[in-house]
Amino acid sequence: MKNVERNIKVLAVILVLSLIIACQSLYLYLQYKDFRDLTEKHALLQEDFTALQKSHWMLEVEHETLQLEHKTLISEHDSLKSEHSTLQSEYNKLSTDYKALESDYNSLEIKYKSLDSKYQKLFSDYQLLNEAFNKPLKYKKTPTVTELQIWLMSDTTNSVRYSDPNFICGDFAVMLAMHAKTKNWDMTVVVVYGYDADTDEDFAHAFNAIRTTEGLVYIEPQTDEVWYYEDYREIYATSRIKWGFPNDQWIIIEDYIIVLQY
Repeated sequence: MKNVERNIKVLAVILVLSLIIACQSLYLYLQYKDFRDLTEKHALLQEDFTALQKSHWMLEVEHETLQLEHKTLISEHDSLKSEHSTLQSEYNKLSTDYKALESDYNSLEIKYKSLDSKYQKLFSDYQLLNEAFNKPLKYKKTPTVTELQIWLMSDTTNSVRYSDPNFICGDFAVMLAMHAKTKNWDMTVVVVYGYDADTDEDFAHAFNAIRTTEGLVYIEPQTDEVWYYEDYREIYATSRIKWGFPNDQWIIIEDYIIVLQY
């Protein structure tokens, strides 16, 4: 009986030990499995880490490259800003110059049109004067003093500027005579020599004469003043007569020359 009880106790101990050993074996197996899983995960993570390190290195290289490109772009941007500022300044100057040139062009165009109009008129006048200068009158007209004075108001001879020796009294007289010829008026040029009756200063002057329906009258081509003497008589050289001239001058005539016959 005692042996049976002892055997039962031994079997119980063996069973407990077996259970303990089984539990320990299961625990160790589970720990080993966990370790193996962790080792596999670690290996995978190590691979990922290595790949991430490689990616990180590549990103750092790319970052450095982009930084260099960024610096280059900033430098180019600053250079372009400076160039833009210079070009803007040049553009503003050119724009100002263009506006000034445009204004000058418009002004010159207006002047050109005005000069062209004057040229056309002068060319027309030139043709008339050229014909009057080179050809004799086909027929003669005799104006009245009033007609003569009205025509002188529109004639431009007196607007020419006096310039010694380029354009003096004789030139004015010849010009007025040619202008009169275009109206078929037979106007002459006369020259007188003498001296001032009040100051004794020498006097020499060229002016115009024309026979009107009233008689012979004289014209100062520089002022368009018309005058005549008693009974419309002609000037002649004499020391006994003082001849009245424009500007209230009284002249003793020593010589009287008819340059163009009438």
